[in-house]
Amino acid sequence: WKKAQNIYSQIIEDDKYTLDPNIWNTYYRRGISYERNKQWELAEKDFVQALLLSDNQPDVLNYLGYSWIDSNRNMDEAKSMIELALEQKPDDAYFIDSLAWYYFKMNDYEQANSLLSYAAYLAPTDPVINEHYGDTLWKVGKYIEARYQWNRALDLEPEIGLANSIKVKLLKGY
Repeated sequence: WKKAQNIYSQIIEDDKYTLDPNIWNTYYRRGISYERNKQWELAEKDFVQALLLSDNQPDVLNYLGYSWIDSNRNMDEAKSMIELALEQKPDDAYFIDSLAWYYFKMNDYEQANSLLSYAAYLAPTDPVINEHYGDTLWKVGKYIEARYQWNRALDLEPEIGLANSIKVKLLKGY
């Protein structure tokens, strides 16, 4: 991620790209690399800059909105951002997952479960969506189905940290 940050920074600092209408994408991608490298303040700054350069860009709206929701910040604004992204891409499984995660964090597990069922249908091979779906199934009392989804998520070979988290859920529940 550090190497990506350096490359994106070089592009951003190069004067020949200043007026490029797609420079927002470089800020967005650098923001992702910061976020993945646990440098949230820099990531957030780049996501906001990307939105200033490309107002209502759905991928940026979703990434920033989900990040805020996951950290319990700016919940109402994050929900609005994700809904705006979904207006542009109504069948995007990742955007649906983000909105579902908002409802999950707000303890509306039925709504989250409904949305995640659809997201898992749209992206059956995504380990994060399957893990989230398992989480909501657990919260609505469908323990066998939850364990099934968590096992399915593990079968999809998630990143090590996620795999370890899922293994704990399989042992203890959510």
